[in-house]
Amino acid sequence: MELQVSESTRTVIVATFFIYTAIMLLIGYFAKRNMDKVSVNKYLDEFYTGGRGMGSLVVAMMIAAGLCSAGTFLGGPGLGYRLGGTWVLVAGAQNFMNFIVLGEVGKKIGIVSRRIGAQSIFGLLMHRFNNSRLIGAFGVLSIVCFMGSYVVAQIVGGSRLFESMTGMSYEFGLLLFSGVVLAVIAIGGIKGVAIAIVFQGIVMTIAVIALTAGSVTYVAPLE
Repeated sequence: MELQVSESTRTVIVATFFIYTAIMLLIGYFAKRNMDKVSVNKYLDEFYTGGRGMGSLVVAMMIAAGLCSAGTFLGGPGLGYRLGGTWVLVAGAQNFMNFIVLGEVGKKIGIVSRRIGAQSIFGLLMHRFNNSRLIGAFGVLSIVCFMGSYVVAQIVGGSRLFESMTGMSYEFGLLLFSGVVLAVIAIGGIKGVAIAIVFQGIVMTIAVIALTAGSVTYVAPLE
């Protein structure tokens, strides 16, 4: 069944989307200005790790952003509807994984990374195995294969939603989503991404609460 959206609603959606996009680009710009104040020898560390000073709120929001992706909002509900409540329980199990990663593994990796100046998990592995080319090649292939497929799913999902809600072409949505993401990352580094994620996390939290309240109101009374 095709989604029916009135022209007035489409106009509001398009205006909101472009205002939101402008806010994301401004966040990247102000993060860049903040990084310009950092000394040259610390710039790379600031760009890739945010100066290793991001707090628990930012880390929590970054993890939540990974969980609340296009798969969660677009693919998850449909898969849950088809498979039933079992899928919801399986998907929820990953929350325990995050506690293990942060509490047990992440803390130790953070300590070692600060000591050796590693900026990623593969930087740590390269240091551990004496800059082995095999480890370097494995890291590159892992990022391309696994992170690449994850990013493609996000961009495709967002572009499909953009197409259905605005009436604009899917290809334009792809270019717009890809361009904005690359711009924010290239301009603001990890700090720009972190600030954008916190902002989007707040917006998504409000949206989920509003959607839940609206859904209950729409289907009520449940008899």
